[in-house]
Amino acid sequence: MARFWWGSSDSQRKIHWKKWDSMCTLKCLGGMGFKDLSVFNDALLGRQAWRHVHAPHSLFGHVMKAKYFPKCDFLEASMGYSCSYSWKSIWSSKALLKDGCIWRVGSGERINVWTDPWVASDEGRFISSDPIVGVEKVSDLIDSCTHEWKVNLIEESFQEKDVKSILAIPLSFLNLDDEVTWALTKNGHYSVKTAYMLGKGGNLDSFHQAWVDIWSMEASPKGCGAAESTSHAVFECPRVYDVWVECGCAEMCIDASSLSMCDLVESWRKLDRKKVIRGIFLAWCLWGERNRWIFQQQCTPNKMLVERVSRLADEYGSYTARIYNHVAAASRPSVKTWQPPPPGVIKLNVDASCADVGWTGLGVVGT
Repeated sequence: MARFWWGSSDSQRKIHWKKWDSMCTLKCLGGMGFKDLSVFNDALLGRQAWRHVHAPHSLFGHVMKAKYFPKCDFLEASMGYSCSYSWKSIWSSKALLKDGCIWRVGSGERINVWTDPWVASDEGRFISSDPIVGVEKVSDLIDSCTHEWKVNLIEESFQEKDVKSILAIPLSFLNLDDEVTWALTKNGHYSVKTAYMLGKGGNLDSFHQAWVDIWSMEASPKGCGAAESTSHAVFECPRVYDVWVECGCAEMCIDASSLSMCDLVESWRKLDRKKVIRGIFLAWCLWGERNRWIFQQQCTPNKMLVERVSRLADEYGSYTARIYNHVAAASRPSVKTWQPPPPGVIKLNVDASCADVGWTGLGVVGT
């Protein structure tokens, strides 16, 4: 794949200007977003591993459990000896699966307080306080009569950040079973996309909204971003600035000297979208013009550059309109509307909300 991207041929091999790890960096982190096939394969295998966790009573689950882990759950299973290729492949994704799992507390009888991931905090999914005697399962922290946390025991035994994380977990009066969920999706279900992002282990400190804006723009295929690091060549050169003015995009250059490239791109969100798209094509043409001047000593008149930018923007706009032109279906009003109860019947309307600090609010209106 790398040889294809850099333009290799049967008789000549081109230079690979960037490491493949850099090419596989996520787009939102400034990379090209190429798939790391090894990590992607683990994410796909993780879906089969997830079946062992959530569908242990299926035919697939019964067969694999009887052969490879008859005395424990999948998450505690070892690979064993003389295994099939299928089991080795599925087992290899278990580490990725465990990195993204978190327990949903029901009765708390299956969750180990000290070794299982069951709290959600900025520092991770595990309890960081030192173990104490007499507390092993999460059920030891729950009052079996009231189905509420033993607040006094928790405050005396755990660090402050652990106390906040534990008390923020809502409990049910129905004594539900504990369940393993996926921490990276809203519905708790495993997804290959989030597992791949977890496997890539990207540094989220490198995230910038500008990268999302660049890749979502309706413009020609994007480059790697390195071209936009030379603000003088694209914005500040007097001749270049004249071209920006003639294209009607001078507003995009106002803060070019004081902002980083990412912050500058993010500031364009306040401008007209058509103008921004035209400016993106202009920046691309100017960078190509700069390279042509340095390496070939050729220069294109400003008028021709302006006409080229207008043509590219119009052609690409008509192309996207032809390919993706569709009218969104009008939203239909919901057929489920509130109706008053019949005479002699009491109707309860309920709602609930959870605050960031863990408090839960309930509302009940009777009619």
